[in-house]
Amino acid sequence: MPLIVIAWMKSPAYKKVGILLQGGHIHDFEEIATDIQKKTLAKDMGMHVRTLGSRIKDPGKWSIHELAKLSDLLERDHMILLQMADRLRVRKNKGKK
Repeated sequence: MPLIVIAWMKSPAYKKVGILLQGGHIHDFEEIATDIQKKTLAKDMGMHVRTLGSRIKDPGKWSIHELAKLSDLLERDHMILLQMADRLRVRKNKGKK
């Protein structure tokens, strides 16, 4: 019996966003979600669309595992997204005590 292999094809938008991210043209997660449909991104990350929306609104909610998964999808270094999430978290919480 022949072996059937099903290949998963990710959206070409991931490559585009990865290049823009590496070049410093993307500054927050909302910009990522405008180029890659939230439904597609959520499915590929293994999370619900509402959960993804929550992470986009509050970058402090991203887990390191989730950021690493997104970095893998974008084919970029994990530190780029970790630094972006931290910068956005600090900006959001600035002035709160």
